[in-house]
Amino acid sequence: MAVDIGKRNCKACIMNADASVAWEPKYDDKLTESEIFVYSMVKKYGKFIAVCESTSNLRLKIYHAFEKYNIGAKLANPLKDQGYCRSKKTYTFDARTLVHLLI
Repeated sequence: MAVDIGKRNCKACIMNADASVAWEPKYDDKLTESEIFVYSMVKKYGKFIAVCESTSNLRLKIYHAFEKYNIGAKLANPLKDQGYCRSKKTYTFDARTLVHLLI
């Protein structure tokens, strides 16, 4: 799972074992929403590996939620790790890029 963090919303990308995108949910960037989201993912998928965007302090909410449910989370910056460039920020594209860093 990968989470791209925005000021108001977060976009996640859940990947199947065959590296296909299973689901791309969006939720509010609040601590309680992050905890509810991670809890629902743990209930649905059990243990999983996660990566989240590291470009701001906004990541602390989701990172705290991952820690609360004992999910090992990596931090990554999609711009630096993939070496791509684009004209504008798209949360879906960044979430998909982040999740592919896990394979």
